[in-house]
Amino acid sequence: MFSDLIAKLKLQAIFWLARRLPVCREVTPWMSERLDQPLPLGREIKLRLHFLVCDFCRYYQNQLLALRNAVQTMSNSTQEPDPTDQPRLSADARERMKNALKDQDR
Repeated sequence: MFSDLIAKLKLQAIFWLARRLPVCREVTPWMSERLDQPLPLGREIKLRLHFLVCDFCRYYQNQLLALRNAVQTMSNSTQEPDPTDQPRLSADARERMKNALKDQDR
């Protein structure tokens, strides 16, 4: 009985908090901005509170972080592609293609 009361109070607190927080449309640009620079303290607090009640935005933030990390990893790679690793036509296949193109011109 006491645990039911606690659960009900928690749910009411979440709904109360959710009504006073900015909506997803408002916090989405903050998530991108947060990747480039620190947010002002008020926005950071609102964003973190929003994450407490919104699984979708929390998931979106994780996707943004994963995407940024992947791009950074790829851009930090100093290894140049080896041109010898590229697939090449055999000399015979190149000759057949040249002949086929010549036959088309006739």
